[in-house]
Amino acid sequence: SLAGDDEGLWVAVGASATEHRGGTLRLSSPLPTPVSLDPAVAYDTDVWKILTITNDGLLAYRKVGGPDGAMLVPDLASALSDVSADGLTYRFPLREGIRYSNGEPVRPEDFRRGIERSLGLHPAGSLLSAIEDAGACIPVDPEASTPDCDLQDSIVVDEEAVTFHLATRDPELPLKLAMPFAFPVPADTPTEYQGMDPVPSTGPYVVAETGTKFIELARNPEFREWSAAAQPDG
Repeated sequence: SLAGDDEGLWVAVGASATEHRGGTLRLSSPLPTPVSLDPAVAYDTDVWKILTITNDGLLAYRKVGGPDGAMLVPDLASALSDVSADGLTYRFPLREGIRYSNGEPVRPEDFRRGIERSLGLHPAGSLLSAIEDAGACIPVDPEASTPDCDLQDSIVVDEEAVTFHLATRDPELPLKLAMPFAFPVPADTPTEYQGMDPVPSTGPYVVAETGTKFIELARNPEFREWSAAAQPDG
């Protein structure tokens, strides 16, 4: 935002959010169009740039520039986790009233379903292998069918919170839960790879249309800003 020439210094400043809203922003990239927008398998930083404005996790990295952008903040969780003294249990209280882009409410069991799919569909899921019984969800052969995966005793849910029980300590678990492979999906989402068919989302944008050379996002009519730090209104 700073540039100099022979005559002096130019300083660029941004308009406030209230001064401009709406319109169309087009971004051109030399990179190929992604092959999937499924958060369980889209292990690609360019796709994550899309998924972090269409979807949410329990936690998020604060959406600001600079070093503060590495700070974890509550997102679909209403607070950072309570951790047991032995480091094997993490409890996240949940926000109320969050809905997906299809109008359905986000339910506690959706967080478990998102992780079950990731463990079974992509090697990145192994980053969550510290969760009890996670090993049974990871295919031994990547080409083999996805094993039956049931983490009901490891990711325990109720109407107010999601609780993770770990087999081994993993101090980085909160960092991982802010990644797309830990994002919730409706509990009835099939395990099968979804490709470019977007799953219902919670962020300010939804995937409106995709093609071989483009992805179009539009405003999510169900979105309301619950945390400017975690998910600002666009």
